[in-house]
Amino acid sequence: MSRPSGKLINVSPPNFDRAGVEELQARLFPDCLPAGKQWLTQRLSEGLQLRVQTFPRQGYIQFAPGRASWLPIEDAGQAVVIETLRVAGGQSEPDFADDLLFAAEEWARYFGFSMLLTCMSAHSFCISTDWIVDRGFQQIDETIDGTRLMARILQGPCRLPYFPQNWRQREVAQGSGVVIQTAKRCAARLKMALDLAARAEEIGLPVQLDLLDNAAEMRQHALRPGISFAVTFNGTLIAAEPMSTFQIWQAIAGAAARSA
Repeated sequence: MSRPSGKLINVSPPNFDRAGVEELQARLFPDCLPAGKQWLTQRLSEGLQLRVQTFPRQGYIQFAPGRASWLPIEDAGQAVVIETLRVAGGQSEPDFADDLLFAAEEWARYFGFSMLLTCMSAHSFCISTDWIVDRGFQQIDETIDGTRLMARILQGPCRLPYFPQNWRQREVAQGSGVVIQTAKRCAARLKMALDLAARAEEIGLPVQLDLLDNAAEMRQHALRPGISFAVTFNGTLIAAEPMSTFQIWQAIAGAAARSA
């Protein structure tokens, strides 16, 4: 893989606003809830790496060592996890996407990591499975809902990471009634959770909030990989992002009606 042809901004808390991260997210992820400055700057302090370019091309990649990733992946201590990779124009800009991927690879090699990981699903924030496979990634695991764990070995030998096997137990552990799980410091997701809880309480339906505050909590308790907003009812997952607020409310109301 060749070296990047454009200048990528290495985002940190001091230059976060100048880098235009939130504006870039709004352009590249128009259908997603924004991560927000508070959440991302907290994650940067935990070890998240964020590279962006806003001109002349627009691209965004976030990656983290396995110990700092919010994706629930086991035995990923020797891996760098690519959580998001998106460019304006999608697959019509493969060279630019390669530049972003190279930034993660270069960082991983410099610090002695053994592999790159990413998760691919219907709601994945990476470009496409075909693009990932063409860059040397191979599937090493898969969840019950079809999310695939993809890996590219940089140096070996090394142990292969894997997804947790206790997804159903995680749902059951949420307990009875309606429980909304989300990231505590993501303002947009927290607002949606509070709005849904208030609406439910108006019809006499109590709601508990399960607010996850750091990478370790998310890896231990997340109900699915790559999902930071999910709703359970009586210990069963009934809704999750990227569903809209209306769709999630319909799921809550429907589950409550069926149990009445």
